[in-house]
Amino acid sequence: MLDTFLKQFVEFDDAIELIVLGFNEPCLGYFEIETKELKITKHPFNLENKNSEWSQPHETNAPKISAPLLNQVIEWLEKEKGIFLTVHQEFYGEGYNHCWQLKWYQPKDNWEWVNYQPNPDYPGIENTQYANMKSLYNGTYCYGDNNEYPDWNSVLNGAVKIAIKVIKEEGDTIYNPNKK
Repeated sequence: MLDTFLKQFVEFDDAIELIVLGFNEPCLGYFEIETKELKITKHPFNLENKNSEWSQPHETNAPKISAPLLNQVIEWLEKEKGIFLTVHQEFYGEGYNHCWQLKWYQPKDNWEWVNYQPNPDYPGIENTQYANMKSLYNGTYCYGDNNEYPDWNSVLNGAVKIAIKVIKEEGDTIYNPNKK
């Protein structure tokens, strides 16, 4: 049971990258930097309260970094960075693959508008601003065709790694609708 719980945290290298990118939310765990060992805390841990009075007696004052949960990072990516994750399963003959997709808005200056032709199957859409928009977002998609992501947590870890890469490459050009 503990192993299943521990798999819900980001990996050590990703935790470092996330801190560099601005992640500093209270977490249920931390990594000791020297050993890369994940520790669970009784109290929320972040960079401001490291080595605080909340440290448990068996804990050391060794340098630490926050160890966020995968779902916590996914929420932070959406809220703070404007990157949205979708995970789904693709079914085939004798099993299924975990797949993920990341989407992010292009810079507003790159949005393209086209003349919309109403589709009788979707009445009413012509009355929205989105009916005339294309090239609104960029994205990337990954099928787990070769069982790269055998479980839920591995697919989330894979998506987080790519999201970090996207943020480093796209940076401030990503339009974040949460930061209007």
